[in-house]
Amino acid sequence: MRLIAVLCACFALAGLASSAASQAPSPVVRAGVTLDPQGLIPAPLLDEALASLNAHQGQVTFTDAIGVVDLSADSFQKRFYVLDLKTGAVSAYRVSNGKGSDPDHNGLIDPAPGKRNGVSNAKNTQATSSGAFLMAENRTHNGWAARGLDGLDPSNSNARARQILVHGASYVTDAWIKEHGGVVGRSCGCFALPPQDLAAVFAMLPRGALIYAGPASVRTLVDPPQFDCTG
Repeated sequence: MRLIAVLCACFALAGLASSAASQAPSPVVRAGVTLDPQGLIPAPLLDEALASLNAHQGQVTFTDAIGVVDLSADSFQKRFYVLDLKTGAVSAYRVSNGKGSDPDHNGLIDPAPGKRNGVSNAKNTQATSSGAFLMAENRTHNGWAARGLDGLDPSNSNARARQILVHGASYVTDAWIKEHGGVVGRSCGCFALPPQDLAAVFAMLPRGALIYAGPASVRTLVDPPQFDCTG
């Protein structure tokens, strides 16, 4: 009886392993390259980003790599991904939420029911926007290197008018987070990165590269509050 029980347990475990393997997403292969073999980027988000790259191929002039921002993840996580399309390798970095998208300062844009979190393209909202962005000109912001962004979709068409940037900020660093009880600081809607990561990110995503922020299912604020922002 004991042997039968052991055999049954083994078969059950084998069945679970087989089921898990069958449910695992298939690797994404592009031009013969397996992308993100470690599975760092959620598969649906990666699919959206690649579809966006194809949709905007007439505007994207640098196609060796793309940036992918997971707006459904907590801002404490390293959720700004740089995907090398030539090798498939992925690098991950921390990135801020906009204040208007994370008013409770809990790190989340995609909210629990009843919370006023979400993305917005409206001016003076301090909110993060979703969609495809094009890396543009060199800028500076509060003494840190920065890059301008052009919004390529209806969901972020005001990026230029809102002066949305990729820039460095001390409030995204480990030291600031530790000092403030494990909470990541918030931007005025920009993609703020730890200053020590800027050189690497800008080298991999120069002018003409695409950054996709999604998923597309993230909630859009219907009537976002409007206010000015400094910082």
